[in-house]
Amino acid sequence: RGAVHLLLLNADGSVKSSTKIASGTNGGPDLIDFDNFGSSVAAVGDLDGDGVADLAVGVRLDDTGGENRGAVDVLLLNADGSVKSVTKIASETNGGPDLADFDFFGNSIAAVGDLNGDGVVDLAVGAFLDDTDGSNRGAVYVLFLAPISAPTEATYTVDNNSDVSDGNFGAGQFSLREAIEQSNADGITSTINIDASLSGQTITLTDLFMLSDVVGTTTINGPAGGVTLVAAADGYHFDIGADVTASLSNLTLIGGNAVAGAITSQGTLTLDRLTIRNNAGFWAGGIVNFSSGTLTVNNSTIDHNTGDFSGAIINMGTLTLTSSTISQNTSNGSGGGILNDGTLSIEGSTITGNHSDNDDNGNTGGGIFNDAGAFPLHNSIVAGNFRGSGTTTADDINGNVAANYSFIGDATGASIAGANNRSGDPLLGPLTNNGGPTQTHALLEDSPAIDAGDPLVAGLPANDQRGVPFARVVEFSENGPVVDMGAFEFQTFELTVNTDSDELDAEFDTDDLSLREAIAFANNNPGKDMITINTASFADNTITLTLGQLLITDDLLILGPGAANLTISGNNDSRVIKVDGGGDEVTKIVEFNGLTISDGNLSESDGGGIFNRERLTITDSTISNNSAVEGAGLFNSRGTLTLQNSLVTGNTASGFGGGIYNFATLNVQNSTSKTARSAATPPATAEAAFTVAAIPTTSASRCSTRPSHGTTATTTTTLPETAAESALPPARSRSATRSSPTTSKATARRPKTTSTAR
Repeated sequence: RGAVHLLLLNADGSVKSSTKIASGTNGGPDLIDFDNFGSSVAAVGDLDGDGVADLAVGVRLDDTGGENRGAVDVLLLNADGSVKSVTKIASETNGGPDLADFDFFGNSIAAVGDLNGDGVVDLAVGAFLDDTDGSNRGAVYVLFLAPISAPTEATYTVDNNSDVSDGNFGAGQFSLREAIEQSNADGITSTINIDASLSGQTITLTDLFMLSDVVGTTTINGPAGGVTLVAAADGYHFDIGADVTASLSNLTLIGGNAVAGAITSQGTLTLDRLTIRNNAGFWAGGIVNFSSGTLTVNNSTIDHNTGDFSGAIINMGTLTLTSSTISQNTSNGSGGGILNDGTLSIEGSTITGNHSDNDDNGNTGGGIFNDAGAFPLHNSIVAGNFRGSGTTTADDINGNVAANYSFIGDATGASIAGANNRSGDPLLGPLTNNGGPTQTHALLEDSPAIDAGDPLVAGLPANDQRGVPFARVVEFSENGPVVDMGAFEFQTFELTVNTDSDELDAEFDTDDLSLREAIAFANNNPGKDMITINTASFADNTITLTLGQLLITDDLLILGPGAANLTISGNNDSRVIKVDGGGDEVTKIVEFNGLTISDGNLSESDGGGIFNRERLTITDSTISNNSAVEGAGLFNSRGTLTLQNSLVTGNTASGFGGGIYNFATLNVQNSTSKTARSAATPPATAEAAFTVAAIPTTSASRCSTRPSHGTTATTTTTLPETAAESALPPARSRSATRSSPTTSKATARRPKTTSTAR
């Protein structure tokens, strides 16, 4: 492939240092075998006016346009000898001549000065096998080079998660450290993109990243799924020098332990969609912003950091916090969340669960300690913060604050000016994944912070901390827009599934939304979302699961196009759906309407079609052809299961309950279970999973919207959970052999109806 070595010489002719330029090395071009890069070299002066001489390099066997036609690569160099950019002159490429195969253009090169007086050096390039007027007679091409403007921007793509700097920039070899070193050296605005192939991966640092002597802006973007940077031992992540402008996004910074846990800055720094977590600092657990620094924090979460003077941020310069969360940070000094001795502004953010004075030395400001003039606090929540090592002394803000439309839990120690503020308990959920790239505290449904924000929303970000699609304004009143206080906007969504693929991508895309992605989104968004399913592009009106069961953990309505028009299939490889919000209480309300749940298969567990532990209502649906140990169609472990106008058919259990196995509360209205099989059911009753007498009811449930199937029940069948548990025979565990049930067990566990089989 070839290479060029740049040698820096001593006065005696010995080599002081060298830089190798080769395929993917130090910015060299992408080459292939037998290119012969370096077959000739010519110095061409400073083409781009950056004060560094540049090179023209022959690649005599380059195959651009044909076989072995040849090329010349013009290399613009950095001061360290690495390549800033490459321009290839080849057959009809970038003004190159029309070459023939085997011309060997670039076999020799000479700089011939500025022939045409345009201020740019020109080149003579040999093609010694050119066939003009005969075979292999050869030729020399004189190339009048065009002026080259110095580039104003550079883009680097990181595709390796090792923290190395070895000059190998080939495919899959370019590290974040090498990209930052190139950015520091290139003297122009630089964008560093971490490739999507590294999404969710970790880069363990050997030293901190220093952004210094940067001209223009350096932007470092992680992929949509984020990248985690683990600090080196006794180190931290980024040092932003004075007069540097930098931006970081989609990164998680953990494991730091130095002056700051994660970042020190004397320049202008913007953080967007960052998580700074589990760091420790001599000064601040997260960030130290010095007096010359301007720090902007957007859509980010800083949590679980510890510092001697501040848990999260020390600000001595200018700090603007927007749509961000500062949570559960701890300080031995004042300012569990923020210690401010500069200019501070907070908009649409949540600061909660932080502690100051963790060593009980009399320091204050569990959430914010302000040692400067009154700072503006707008549309924000500062509540649930404490001072001291315990959680009994509330201390949200100490110092002067100009608060408007904000929630300050306990104002003791604060001097507050402003209006439309609230106090007390804002009723926040735990710090968790509520959607978006960073964790947030959701507002609970009865939170007094809901709809309590400033209706004059001019200047507010369009979205809350989670970003798209979580709009900040989702409601309107007679007085105009209605918004919530804090970083989280309480809202529910109507999601439309439009692909039958079973996929879960890192990005939320409404144009390619699978059922699994819609459920994952709804699980992370508090409140009852609705999912509708558009089968227009489906191959056969079936969603076939390939990634295992669908897990529903939050309130949800799934509205299908009708049981005959949509099947969700477990592919005979897994359960189809599990409904379980976690914990010991029944708290979630879930509804399925107009679906067929089919082909779930669990050979060693229960509930092949659906396993329920919450309040689940199934309407106008079919549960069919599922198999499991018990409750092949439906296993109701806890909570309330309601069937309305639905059919449970063709399910097979190796134990009890071919159609339904109920451990808690079962309501059956205008529904049928038939042709379900249970190996534990006596043959005489094997055709029915349950049969209930028709009892008059005033229920308005959609009784007329679905024709009856076989034996139809219009009743309510209820078995209290305590009764179900007490009905279990003490001599036999759930794991015992199920093939020969005793009569007493079958009788004891039967609901109190005329059901003839389980």
